Amino acid sequence: MTPGDHPRPAPFVGPRPYKLGEQLFGRGRERLELLDLLIAERIVLLYSASGAGKTSLIQAALAPALRNEAFTVPTFARVTFEQAMGVSEPANRYVFAVLLSLEESQPKERQCPLAALTQMTLADYLDARWAEPAGGMVLIIDQFEEILTIDPTDLDEKREFFAQLGAALRSRHRWALLSMREEHLAGLDPYRNMIPTRLASTFRLELLNEQQARQIMQEASAQAGVVFTDGAARKLVDDLRRVQVQRSGGALEEQLGPTVEPTQLQVVCLRLWSKLGPDQATIEEDDVEAIGSADTALADYFAETVERLGSRERFVRDWIEDELITPQGLRNQILKEAALRGGKVDTQAISLLDERHLLREERRRGIGWLELTHDRLVQPIRTDNASWRDAHLTPFQRQALLWDRQGRPHHLELRGATLRTAEYWAEEHDSELTSSERDFLAACVGSRRRMRNRRLIPAMAVGLAILAVVLFEGYRRLLEAQPWGNWTDLRTGEPHELGGDFIAIGRSQPGFEKLFKSQIYLEPTVVSRWHLVVSRGLQAFDMRSLNGTTINGRFLQYGHDRSIVDGDLIAIAGYAVFRFSTIERSYFPFFRPPAPRYPSLPDGTWAILLDGGSGRTIPLVDGASYLGKDENGGISLASAEVSGSILKIAPSTEPFQMDLQTLDSDGDDQLFGMFKYEDRTYLAVGIPSGVRVSEFFKDVPGTEYASKMTFCFGQRSQGESTTMHGSKIQLVTIQSDDEPRCTLGPFQIVDLR
Repeated sequence: MTPGDHPRPAPFVGPRPYKLGEQLFGRGRERLELLDLLIAERIVLLYSASGAGKTSLIQAALAPALRNEAFTVPTFARVTFEQAMGVSEPANRYVFAVLLSLEESQPKERQCPLAALTQMTLADYLDARWAEPAGGMVLIIDQFEEILTIDPTDLDEKREFFAQLGAALRSRHRWALLSMREEHLAGLDPYRNMIPTRLASTFRLELLNEQQARQIMQEASAQAGVVFTDGAARKLVDDLRRVQVQRSGGALEEQLGPTVEPTQLQVVCLRLWSKLGPDQATIEEDDVEAIGSADTALADYFAETVERLGSRERFVRDWIEDELITPQGLRNQILKEAALRGGKVDTQAISLLDERHLLREERRRGIGWLELTHDRLVQPIRTDNASWRDAHLTPFQRQALLWDRQGRPHHLELRGATLRTAEYWAEEHDSELTSSERDFLAACVGSRRRMRNRRLIPAMAVGLAILAVVLFEGYRRLLEAQPWGNWTDLRTGEPHELGGDFIAIGRSQPGFEKLFKSQIYLEPTVVSRWHLVVSRGLQAFDMRSLNGTTINGRFLQYGHDRSIVDGDLIAIAGYAVFRFSTIERSYFPFFRPPAPRYPSLPDGTWAILLDGGSGRTIPLVDGASYLGKDENGGISLASAEVSGSILKIAPSTEPFQMDLQTLDSDGDDQLFGMFKYEDRTYLAVGIPSGVRVSEFFKDVPGTEYASKMTFCFGQRSQGESTTMHGSKIQLVTIQSDDEPRCTLGPFQIVDLR
């Protein structure tokens, strides 16, 4: 029996915080001390370890006490905000998030328009809503550490927020309680002088001591008509406060610690309550022994909940671990509408998780946001998911998961009879396959096909050569089957032969082999599954690539084709760089000319500069390089800035990212950056002199890596003006024959690291 099914309402809340109107046991002393401190000092910083119960203390104990003292206490605020449909960019994202939270305490007909909220200061808003309330107004901001963790680089907006908060709190009619996790306290130091009192008044909420923990168990149970015996309460508290201590000799010893985590206590007690008989009036020591450890109780509670979802169980488990938990093991908040669109969960699953207190929905202006109810759920969910997968997934599914999580290496792919078994199983269970399982199967099939081709091609060549001697038609067919070009990877020097009527370049995808006889598979995620197709007629077709394809530094637009010739430089998503060359058919079938080899890159090469005007590939070695024009109008590089230098190029510590700095230039020419923005949209923007390119583009989605862009130095031609969403940069749409007029370029810089 689960807590939700029990005939008696549970007096324990499980992993979620206590809400307004619920009785909080065991925190009477903290409620009085915090109330007195806040009234006396006016501005208080409440902090504790995660899971100590700050939110419960505020919602169920402090807020009612403040209202009893005639204070006005609006809805508790948070500083988190995500861009919502129809909302323009706010003047300050953190201020707007607080105002949006406070507006929830107002009737719908009295709420301010969103457009007005985006431009209001905190003081203006509070003056408009609560100018001088009779008993004073208390601003409560919960989870205040989010001001530091959402975007550690957003220093200007943080300073503006603290300046507005300080200005608002200068009014003697306003009180404030800021609640945060203690590990982030030091992050407030740069901003304390902006707040009256410099946040000198603090209150640390400790974890529960032994007496408080037993008081919660026994008083809450007694209120529900059940006696929690002293022996049972002591046994459960001792179990919850056990810790491992390392002795001086290095040995580990289990001891009883001084504190109990409130979240663990609530979950275990809720689990214990679900095991009681309908008429059971006493909780004994035997009842405590039956439920196991706190982690086990949490994991069992989660497992019982998702098991109710039947065939959707696996998808919901994956959704929780992939979307609600970050790779670092932290909770993540996502838009409810986006979760439903994703297809892994439906309203029934979300409602069940919410009813069982595993999931919390927070609404802001009618928009729902979902997150796990507490950090303490993360590890038990991960552990139970791992156990469930071991018990319920086939070897193929487990291998696909391992392959995906380890970066999709070739050595984890299936071979031989194991692969054939996986193919039969996948055909029978096609509707159950996840996207990563489909990718895994396609990768295995592609590797098998390439291995077979390597074995069969020599034998086929001999057979076709013999037939060519006696049968012209066979000879003609043989010629048609021969490679007609080479595609040399400049990063590795490895050549690929191009054969068949078409060759597809991209990441493998189920069904690809049915459309094309030849494929080149690339591994990085920036390369689309359908990226580029090249025909025997030497035409390149862009197949809806995500990050674009360039030929000699010029974009091949979506839905267009372009002829290619010997020596063309083709960059796939600004990641993989190839040089194309043709093979003379007259060489075949008697012997095959060797694939062209290009000089290896010098030691220390970290990037290649592709000169689209001359077809040169210029290695960038070790540190910074300075780009300019040579005496013939072509590209030149120097190790130090010289007269006429246009751009400083240096490696960055970020993967695939580089540090580009524009330099002062003479005349009307300037540097232009061109990139693919959406399926059919290619944008160009002039970059001013003396700026860091990454900073200039920081508000433009899709330009985080300069290696995905192509550049030229010249003047802007006419084009359609465009304003990027969320950006104040004016851009120009590149028409099919409408690019900036280049006096130097186009060129592209591809990071090889």
